Amino acid sequence: MADFWRDSWPIFDATVGCVTIAASGPQTRFPTSGKYGILFGVVKKVEGASIDGYSFDYNGNPCIIVTTRFDRIDSLAFAVMHELAHIKNHDSVDRRVNLEDYDHESPEEKAANAFAANALIPDSVWKKIPRVQLYPKQIQRIYTEWAENNGYNKWIALGRISHETGMFKFRSDPSRRIS
Repeated sequence: MADFWRDSWPIFDATVGCVTIAASGPQTRFPTSGKYGILFGVVKKVEGASIDGYSFDYNGNPCIIVTTRFDRIDSLAFAVMHELAHIKNHDSVDRRVNLEDYDHESPEEKAANAFAANALIPDSVWKKIPRVQLYPKQIQRIYTEWAENNGYNKWIALGRISHETGMFKFRSDPSRRIS
């Protein structure tokens, strides 16, 4: 899915490029997003709210707001690409949060999650990751090496494996923080 958008939607590569740049340091601005008509902002964590990002339409312009809820580059990059998927799919039209069924993902949320994961590390590449036993130190060492050898930020790779396995016990370092 993301490969199609790489070829046909210039903002895709521009945004992925900015996420990659941001992954190397605490940069939290995406200068190319305005070029494509997308208003973008990063705000601090909203106390009492578990919100990573939101996309909406403002005076005919798509907008993405992401938060520093987790202060991790993998979370920020995923949130940006997730919200970009909502814009691509025009999900902001009549978008409502269903509070009664909030714990279950809607088809739109599942599609945005799949798009974001595939945009950051294409599924065709991810399928070739090394297979390892579920020991956090071994996973962190092998996946860090894999990410560096394949041109990905190690925290994007470790964030994806965390999401897929539920294992979040990786030793963090300053390169993961965005602030």
